[in-house]
Amino acid sequence: MRKTFMILATALAVTLTLAACGRGSDGPVAQACMASGRDGANWRACGCAQQVANQMLSRPEQMRAVKFFRD
Repeated sequence: MRKTFMILATALAVTLTLAACGRGSDGPVAQACMASGRDGANWRACGCAQQVANQMLSRPEQMRAVKFFRD
């Protein structure tokens, strides 16, 4: 019973995190991702990439990442 509860709680946490990911993230990485024309490019995925970039990368590093999407 406890294992089932933990699995359900983890699944719910992951679902809520992914549902919120990408909302309100319209930075340079997200814009470059959307403009890349890649099959997987959508606002949710590109927004998630932007949120991670905001947390992990400086502005100059984000601009370097933008170049990746142009290639």
